[in-house]
Amino acid sequence: MNVERFKPYLPFVLFAIIILSAVFAVEKINGRFWLNDFKVYYSAAEALLKGRQVYGVSFGLDTGFYKYAPFVAMLFVPYTFFSYEVASIIHFAILSAATILTIIILGRLVSKYFLSIKTKTENILMSFALLCILLHLVRELHLGNINMLLLLLASAGLILSLQSKNILSGIFIGLAIIIKPYFLILVLPFIASGRWRVIISISVTIIVSLFVPMLFFGYTQNILLHKEWIESMREHSSYLSSTHTIQSLLQYYLGLETGKWFQYFLIAATGAGYFLFFFLMKKRQEKHSSQPFFFVSGYFCLLAIVPNLVITDTEHFLLSLPLVMILLRYIYEKKNYLLTSAFIVLIFFYEGTSTDLLGKNLAQRFEEAGLLGISNLLIIASVLILNFFWWKNPSLPSNSLKGEPPAQAPFRGKG
Repeated sequence: MNVERFKPYLPFVLFAIIILSAVFAVEKINGRFWLNDFKVYYSAAEALLKGRQVYGVSFGLDTGFYKYAPFVAMLFVPYTFFSYEVASIIHFAILSAATILTIIILGRLVSKYFLSIKTKTENILMSFALLCILLHLVRELHLGNINMLLLLLASAGLILSLQSKNILSGIFIGLAIIIKPYFLILVLPFIASGRWRVIISISVTIIVSLFVPMLFFGYTQNILLHKEWIESMREHSSYLSSTHTIQSLLQYYLGLETGKWFQYFLIAATGAGYFLFFFLMKKRQEKHSSQPFFFVSGYFCLLAIVPNLVITDTEHFLLSLPLVMILLRYIYEKKNYLLTSAFIVLIFFYEGTSTDLLGKNLAQRFEEAGLLGISNLLIIASVLILNFFWWKNPSLPSNSLKGEPPAQAPFRGKG
C-alpha cells in the first residue's frame, strides 16, 4: 500500500481518530464496552479450537448464536491468543481503521468516476460522510460487528476490478460473500458487464474456503460443521425481526400479508430490475457496458438494498455509505438550498431512530414505521435518478472500466 497516497487525507484521518476515540472513551466510561457480536465470533473461534459445539449454542446474549461459515471462525482464531478484554480493544481498533480506510477509498473512487474536487474540500466531505453514518457506526462499534470490514472488502474488490486486477478483486469479494452469503448479489454487475475472470476468482475463493477447514479438522467434521452452518442460517430469521424490509413496509402501510416466499421473490425481482435498468441504459447510449459510472453506482445500489431485502440488524444500513458519499458530492456541486435541505431530512431519518436524539417513545414510532428502511430506499432511488440524467447527457464521454475519469464532471449535466 502506498502511504503517500493517503497523506492528503490527513485532516480527515485526524478528525476521524478524534471522533472514534471519543466513542471508545464514552463506551469505556459508561461501562458499555461489551462488543457482544464480537464476543460471539471470539467464543465460536475458541470453541472451534477446543473441539466444542460451535453452532446452536448461545454465546452471551439470547440471540448470540454463531451463524457464519467454519472458515470465518478460523479467521477469528488469532484473537483467541489474547484475553477477551484485550482482543475487544484490538477489534475496536481494527474496525476504526477499516472505517477510515473505507471512507478514503470511497472518496478516491467517487472523485475519479463521478466528480473531482479539491483535496481540502474532499477532506471536509469525507468528514461529513462520517457524521452522516455516525449513529449506525456507534452501534456497529458497540456491538463489535464487522459490516465496515465487509464494506472495505466490497469496495476494494470493486476498485481492483476497475484496475483489471481480476484475481485479487475476486478474492476480496469472495471473502465478503463467504462471510455473509447475501453479498452474492454483488456478482450481478460482473455478469452484466461480462467480467468473467472476476466471477471465476470469486467462485474459486468460495470453494477454497469451504475446504480449508478440512485440512485442520478432517473430512467428516468439516461436513458436519457446514451442515450445522446451513441450519443456523435457516433459523436466523426465526429469532430476528425487522420493520425496515420491503416486505414489512408493504405489510405496515398496505396491509399486504405475505409468506416467506415473498422475500425470495423480492430478491429475484431486484436482480431482474438491475439487469433491466442496465440494458435500458445500454440501449440509451452506445458502449454502455464500458461506462464506469453505472457499473460503480449500480454495484453500490445492490449493496445498499441488502438490509431492505433480508431481515438483519440496523447497523447493516452502513452499507449505504458509498451512496451517501455520491449524494454528498452532488449536493456540494449543485449548491442548491432545496436539494441540501432534502438531503439533510433524508439523512435525519436514515439515522434518526436513536433514543438519545428522539427519546424512547418517538424513536419507537420511527422504528415501527420503518422510516430507516424508507429513507434507505430513497437514497438508492436518488442515485438511480442521477444515473438516468448522467446517461441522458450526450456530451459526456465514454470511458472504459479501467480507463481514465470523465473529462468533465458528470453532475454538471441536467438533473
